[in-house]
Amino acid sequence: MGALLFRALAQSPCLILYSSKIFLYFPSGIARTQSLRNQNPLYMPFTNVNIHFVWSTKNRIPYIDSPNLRVTVWDHILENANKKKLCIDTINGYHDHCHALVFLQVDQTMSQIMRLIKGESSFWINKNNLCRKKFEWQDEYFAVAVSPSHLDQVREYIRNQEEHHRRTSF
Repeated sequence: MGALLFRALAQSPCLILYSSKIFLYFPSGIARTQSLRNQNPLYMPFTNVNIHFVWSTKNRIPYIDSPNLRVTVWDHILENANKKKLCIDTINGYHDHCHALVFLQVDQTMSQIMRLIKGESSFWINKNNLCRKKFEWQDEYFAVAVSPSHLDQVREYIRNQEEHHRRTSF
């Protein structure tokens, strides 16, 4: 039964913690196990926390008003996130908000990630005079966990923001 569980969880080699044991799993079968009993499991932290973030511009003002500006801003956020060891899987948005699918690392919190992304990007947008007025993100944000089985749906939703907002007005 355990091997079936592992085959369902992984399509590529990975480590799986199951019933106080670490399994080094390969798609062809289990290669090795190691008991964790009487060991501190904190030596090998593992997380699989996928978060869909949404945040808006201050007062929903459409600052990011052109597709070219949006691409520039999203590309910059991705570049800066990589430098700060933030794992943004997908990012996109519309003229007054941004969506991002982020994989939380073991030492990160949602508020840290939002502070780093929103703070640095608003500073960069203003420093480079990319908007006619002073740019600001709203303080609040939306965040929801995404199960691995729904990652592709969320990615598709984020990628299609332009089309989504052409059809749907809020």
